[in-house]
This record gives sequence, C-alpha cells and structure tokens, in this order.
Amino acid sequence: GAEHRETLRTASAAAAAGGVTTIVCMPDTDPVIDDPAIVDFVLRRARDTAVVNIHPAAAITKGLAGREMTEIGLLREAGAVAFTDGAR
Repeated sequence: GAEHRETLRTASAAAAAGGVTTIVCMPDTDPVIDDPAIVDFVLRRARDTAVVNIHPAAAITKGLAGREMTEIGLLREAGAVAFTDGAR
C-alpha cells in the first residue's frame, strides 16, 4: 500500500540481510488487510517477490476502525496467521 516507504521485496531483502527467514506483515496497509482477497493478494505477491517467508496478519476490525469485526474464520482460511488492529 505505501510502496514509497517499503515493499514486500525491500522488507524481505532487509530481513534476509539481518539473517531473518520469516516476517509477519501488519494489516495497516493501504488497503487494510481485512478481507480474504487481500490476504490472498499479499501471499501471492510475497511468493513472487520476497526472498524470505512472509505471512500476513489481518485486521480484527474492518478498516481498522474498531467498530465491526472482520470475518476472522475466513481470513484464517485465506492464510492470515495473526489478528491485530496494530497501534489502534
């Protein structure tokens, strides 16, 4: 979402340079990782561009707004490994 700051490729390259083999990306991206299709997109993009394992964390609430819960079961089935609203 904020490619001017960091991409899956650059984050994974930095992790690999530090000896890290797996990272979890937070859901506070643009768009927010709050839908199974976005989880799938992140996993596919990571598979195609990353040099380390990348697993997505999904938002607990839609749009990180703290009002309506996401479909946690569907997000887990899509591949989310954790749930958080991050700094909110």
